[in-house]
Amino acid sequence: MSVRFINLFTVPAGRDERFMELWSRVNKYMAAQPGYLNHRLHRAKSDEAAYRFVNYVEWESDEAWAAAHDDGFRELVGDPGWAEFTTTPALFEIVHQGGQLG
Repeated sequence: MSVRFINLFTVPAGRDERFMELWSRVNKYMAAQPGYLNHRLHRAKSDEAAYRFVNYVEWESDEAWAAAHDDGFRELVGDPGWAEFTTTPALFEIVHQGGQLG
């Protein structure tokens, strides 16, 4: 059963371009890993939001997600540029899903 990795990013207003540069490098690497299914990156419509970016990634399994966090991944997120962007990551499973109300 697939799992979802959700990561909340604190990105100061005016720093979107730098964040996107760093995030794009990591995303490109992760998208090439076995078990990666898809992702969605969301940006808050308000600069005052606590978490201005939210990354939602679907993986085939916990094991695939864990294996993707290898030395190559650690090198990318070890870039000193990440210091200004804090993250709140967690792995999730779906416990309820709905559709359009009506």
